[in-house]
Amino acid sequence: MKKTLLIFIAVSFFAGTVSSQNVPAFPAADDSPAAAQRASERMTWLERLWHLAAETNGDVLSAQHTYESACLSLSTLGGAYTPSVTTGASSSVPDGYGWNECPDSLSASVSVTQPLPGGTSIGVTGAYALNAATAYDTRWVSQVPDVAFTLSQSLYPFYAQGKLRNPERLSLQQKKEYYYNQLLYVKQQKLETVAQYYILSLIYRKKMEMYEASIAYAHEQLDALDELRKSGGANMVRIAELESSRMSDEQNLADVRVTYRQYVQYLKEACGSFSGEPEETGLPQDGITSALALTGGVHDPCAQALLLKIDILKTAVILAKQSGAPVLTLSLEPAWTLETVKASDWQSAWNRDADSTCTWTAGVSLNMTPLISSLVSKTGESEKIETRSAQDAYDAYMKQKETVREQYELLRMSFEEQRTGAEKLCTDADNLAADMKKQFEAGAVSQLDYDAVRVQVRIRHASLECIRLYVWLYSWLEQMTG
Repeated sequence: MKKTLLIFIAVSFFAGTVSSQNVPAFPAADDSPAAAQRASERMTWLERLWHLAAETNGDVLSAQHTYESACLSLSTLGGAYTPSVTTGASSSVPDGYGWNECPDSLSASVSVTQPLPGGTSIGVTGAYALNAATAYDTRWVSQVPDVAFTLSQSLYPFYAQGKLRNPERLSLQQKKEYYYNQLLYVKQQKLETVAQYYILSLIYRKKMEMYEASIAYAHEQLDALDELRKSGGANMVRIAELESSRMSDEQNLADVRVTYRQYVQYLKEACGSFSGEPEETGLPQDGITSALALTGGVHDPCAQALLLKIDILKTAVILAKQSGAPVLTLSLEPAWTLETVKASDWQSAWNRDADSTCTWTAGVSLNMTPLISSLVSKTGESEKIETRSAQDAYDAYMKQKETVREQYELLRMSFEEQRTGAEKLCTDADNLAADMKKQFEAGAVSQLDYDAVRVQVRIRHASLECIRLYVWLYSWLEQMTG
């Protein structure tokens, strides 16, 4: 923002409707073609360019895709809590194996783990192993079933930190809002850029008209002096002065024309693209309302995004504390033993009788690795630094914003003062032109003298219009920055 402001400050001191073929119509509320056409006709050229930039500018489209990706991440948060399922099985069989026979070996397992918010995880694992061995010409089979239940829990979940909302969901919601405000901020920047380049294009076109009028009058004077020269009554020094002045104006016109073409090109790039040249169809009476309609009604999306950045980092700190805490795991495993039987009777080992017993094994473990890793990497300190940096960025932005707003205010006031003087000059020139017209019609003054006054009127009115354009621009920028 500051860089753009300085450019236009320098330009200031050194110094419409679009056809339907050039700018597409934008649909009204009912989306009907007739309503869209009426809405398009009511727009000024600048408002149409704003719509075009908000819909087709590459930076805006990129920010839109980023926001849509954040929306998708939030809508698919449930995927982070889907259970993980792992299964496996293997077996070896002898030659001539029949499907009703006992294999040489068999192993199978299934594991299901369900993650939950707050660093909680529930797991169930089931396994089965079978092995056959031959002893004294008899095949014996031993079987080992196994089931285990586990519960793992971070010792510093978000609710233990005094937070009620799941930080994983909260973080995604904050990121969604952050990227939405980033999208609005990109749009706001493009709207300001379009307004500046549009106004400057009009101003430099006015300057071209001023130089063209001055050059045309210089040619008229030279033609008159040339006629006098033929009769020996011309002042050669005056002719040389006029030639020098005309050449200087032509060079200035060429420079202004190049600058005008550059601003038109910049304007087209900011808008995505449009054909032709900008037309002057008046400026929006309520430019702020028109602009805010394209930025979701948010007046300062950059400040909102910076505040959300701080909130995102604070939420990340909660998650980091949760994931960096030791993990307590409780396990419960029922165990029972199947007797070793002959291969021909291997299925009978599953038959329970009154003497069969089952024992339960409970276990507790504490994983300190997350805590040690967090301490070694100094994650907490890094997050504090990032949070302070984000807060400093917000504070710096607010200070810079106030400085820029004050500069816009000073420029507006300066041009308003110039406008008062320029209006008086235009009034004086208009009165003089009216008097000169009467004298010219009465034959009291020459055509050349009358044309000189008319040129001055045209130049002064063009200069006044340039000042008015600057006043509108800096008034609008001041409100947009306020």
